[in-house]
Amino acid sequence: MPELPEVETIRRGLKKYIVGKRIADIEIRLAKIFQGNSQDIIGAEFVDIRRYGKGLVMDLDNGYSLTAHVKMTGQFVYKETEGAKETKEAKAKNFHPKLGLPLELPDKHTHVIFYFRPTTSDLRPILYYNDIRKFGWLKVVQAKAVHELPFFKNLGPEPFADLTLPLFEKILQASSMPVKPLLMDQKKISGVGNIYANDALFLAKIDPRRPAKRLHETEVHTLYQAVLEVLQKGIEYGGASETNYITVEGGKGSYQDHFLVYGKTGKICPRDGTMIQRIVQGGRSTFYCSACQT
Repeated sequence: MPELPEVETIRRGLKKYIVGKRIADIEIRLAKIFQGNSQDIIGAEFVDIRRYGKGLVMDLDNGYSLTAHVKMTGQFVYKETEGAKETKEAKAKNFHPKLGLPLELPDKHTHVIFYFRPTTSDLRPILYYNDIRKFGWLKVVQAKAVHELPFFKNLGPEPFADLTLPLFEKILQASSMPVKPLLMDQKKISGVGNIYANDALFLAKIDPRRPAKRLHETEVHTLYQAVLEVLQKGIEYGGASETNYITVEGGKGSYQDHFLVYGKTGKICPRDGTMIQRIVQGGRSTFYCSACQT
């Protein structure tokens, strides 16, 4: 599932391409993906794109917002095509053969299409929402009601925003959960998922099975900095495209080329030569070095 760096990369792409564009029409191909009345935002212009944890809020100039969560396999893909309708020639011009996009968009995994008013006489901007697993959602709500939605209302503090070191320490000291599942609890800390929790704990040299409240003060401080560091690197690399995640342009992130320990079962720890192990915590894979993570 895309985590903070991936969703932040999507946010930046959407801000670059759709802010200032006005919605001409919306084609909803799968009703359960799109909630709310599309007529409330047709004709409106995007003015800002915000992110809260793994969720997106796209604000429009008429007092409404389009909120979204891409879940496991959701993708926003922007492109510009020739004319009011896509032709095979236009699709071919916009296809990225090395970046994993389908040969043509829309395809069977495209569930919502946003058509924008043309920016020139020749180009028609279009935003596709694709989702193989169909777990993601888009919801139209009044902007003032965004934080009343259960997803946004229940989010914990976020790194780089309101998750201060004292608050981070308080969260850990209040829980006897193993520290790795705690880092991934979106009601405790928002935005951190499996990839970055694994890498942060490796960077901090902390065993993922240790009860959070048992960490010493210096370990808490080290882990806090490690969380920020791996998330920042994830953003710098455009996220991790280990499965279905792609950028708004249709490209891939490259953090997967810089994993510290995530997904490296059987590989050698660069610190001490010990083999990386895999265990399961809360139904999710955990990767760690038993020698240097104590």
